[in-house]
Amino acid sequence: MASAVENGEPTSLIGKYDMTQVDLGPFDEEAWACTVDATCEDAGMTAYASTPVITVVTTTFGEDHPERAASLSKLTFANARMSEVLAWQKDNSATAEAAAVHFLTACPDVWPAWLDDAVRGNLAGLID
Repeated sequence: MASAVENGEPTSLIGKYDMTQVDLGPFDEEAWACTVDATCEDAGMTAYASTPVITVVTTTFGEDHPERAASLSKLTFANARMSEVLAWQKDNSATAEAAAVHFLTACPDVWPAWLDDAVRGNLAGLID
């Protein structure tokens, strides 16, 4: 976990273990700014800042594959789902590609909304 944090990477622990969220009250931007500043001595209690999962593509990819880029722009799912997939990947020593296939097969309620009918049908046929 430490190396993932040091490298700015996500960790799989939240998806692997049944965690209990501690109520720290609502997010307070001023308290958060102090919390992450090592020189600030008056940190207050605050929930963590929201950390969205972001999908990006290169300009070249977007220009060369506009339909695929449009599909990727619709991609959205909860951080908890990402944590579950990361935990599965770690537990199975799986590649990113294998984790993606696992996500597609384990979460058919999530990804179809991202795709048009033709792509959705083709992909569903491949993973059935």
